[in-house]
Amino acid sequence: MTLLDRAIVLLLPAVPKPVVQMFSARYIAGPSRDDAVRVVKQLNTEGKLATIDVLGEEIAHEEDARAIAQAYRDVFDEIASTDLDSNVSVKLTALGLGLSYDLCRANLEGVVRQAKEDRNFVRIDMEDSSATDDTLRLYRELREGGHDNVGIVLQAYLRRTLAVARASTSSRRRSRSPAQRRSARTSSAASMRCSTRAPTSASRHMTNG
Repeated sequence: MTLLDRAIVLLLPAVPKPVVQMFSARYIAGPSRDDAVRVVKQLNTEGKLATIDVLGEEIAHEEDARAIAQAYRDVFDEIASTDLDSNVSVKLTALGLGLSYDLCRANLEGVVRQAKEDRNFVRIDMEDSSATDDTLRLYRELREGGHDNVGIVLQAYLRRTLAVARASTSSRRRSRSPAQRRSARTSSAASMRCSTRAPTSASRHMTNG
């Protein structure tokens, strides 16, 4: 998260809610997980795959990170029970990376295991440069540990990206899960990211798949 992003996060609570809602209307799915489910269902009827995000990068306490990990597990239960065509994207700082590497790994592994139980997939978002090395390390450790239903977002402007992409491709060729095949079929379609702040608010961002 950049300094500008952090400043916005700090100032946002002081902005009147009607003003926030006015400017965020294009991106906000609703105040609850049910709203995110509703939006994803609509996207699925349009032939689009969704990825759901639980917001919470500014984590100050271990219990907050564990709560977000639990929220992700709940999201997977919701996806399975409502038969949504969706996976999730995680920000490792939300799972406690800024507090403890081991804490983050434990939280991430729990989310990935839940995803596997539900035949689903976890995508690790790339954040600012301070988290890059640990993000790549966690991804590699989970893949080497047999977790084949986890992927990673790479930033094209980083010099190391091509080498990382080649290594990641080699790893994926050795083991490709049903969830990954399910996700790959949407590569030519638009997708929507529905982000839900633990435990309530939800937002959405349009991307091209």
